[in-house]
Amino acid sequence: MILAGSSAALADYFNGFETDIAGWETPTRVASGTDGIISHTGGFHATTAAASGDFTRWGGYNYGAGNAVPTVFQEYRTSVDIYLNVEGGWANNTRFDFSSAINNSAGTHLSDFIFNGGFYNDATGPGAGTDRFVISASYNSQPGSAYAKNPGFDPIVISATGWYTFEHHFYDNAGVLNVDMSIYDANGALVKTWTRVSAAIAGVGGNRYGWFDFNEFSTLAFDNSKLEIATSPEMTCTGFQPPMDKIVSVKKKSNRVLPFKMQIVDADGVVQTDADIAPPVIEVDFGGVISGGIDGEDLLSSGRGDEGNQFSYNSADQTWQFNLNSKQFTALGDYLVTAVSGDPDAYSLAGCTATFIIE
Repeated sequence: MILAGSSAALADYFNGFETDIAGWETPTRVASGTDGIISHTGGFHATTAAASGDFTRWGGYNYGAGNAVPTVFQEYRTSVDIYLNVEGGWANNTRFDFSSAINNSAGTHLSDFIFNGGFYNDATGPGAGTDRFVISASYNSQPGSAYAKNPGFDPIVISATGWYTFEHHFYDNAGVLNVDMSIYDANGALVKTWTRVSAAIAGVGGNRYGWFDFNEFSTLAFDNSKLEIATSPEMTCTGFQPPMDKIVSVKKKSNRVLPFKMQIVDADGVVQTDADIAPPVIEVDFGGVISGGIDGEDLLSSGRGDEGNQFSYNSADQTWQFNLNSKQFTALGDYLVTAVSGDPDAYSLAGCTATFIIE
């Protein structure tokens, strides 16, 4: 099942295998209870066989835009639930990989980020002398270029049978692609996170595949495959401060300046400064309907208008300010002023509008 928004390039993807294997090539869909495994959710899950190479495009490369389509990076996560059966009777050093890959800005392959896993009952390495899975996170595939027990990649031990969520979080960290590779248990508790660093974000595009690129297990159960594109956090403006908290009337050609001042907070009520967000910008739309307003006696005198359209931050009172010169507005009628995000990919802004009248 593919869940799409209004734009294919912004599509999220999910398949829990309740009705089909859409978006995958080509695992087997099985009922809950098959081989004694209860599906993580619902009544069905999928299985991949040894050396089958089953994979997904997460609903389509580059957030659904397609292969080799130039794409601007957006923060996103992919995840899949995998059943680790410690009591499965596997031979020592039976291994599997799961990769989530990303494209370059041209829309073609850039890099893989791979969970390297294996079952062990030997007397060496992490968890020596016990039946366990050992898992690490790297950029390469087993068996030739990676090894689950590689001490250089901080391997961990999982000794309890059950469902585990394998998640990749792709994000921009100071202009560089970082990938947090995390494992969660069936209750959602974090087991381990590895952070892998990649290329400059300017050269990074959208998602590529999720792929069981190496698998020696006769059957490996998985469920709930998902890609989620991060939405930009919404900031709130607390309202324009006086005198622009009311409808203000200005005489045509009076050359008065309208002082727009506001405070911006996040969802937790924390004031946002110029160190937190890109400067918001001012938009003015002409309504054309003349209505009543108060006299603009508290407006600023001419010569104090700001250039451009960006608000500036005043650390003294933690407000964003823009002085709008009315001289440029010559048509009689109402004008709607809105403060909007200066970087819509990073945040959205709600709550600050005002009206002034040229008469």
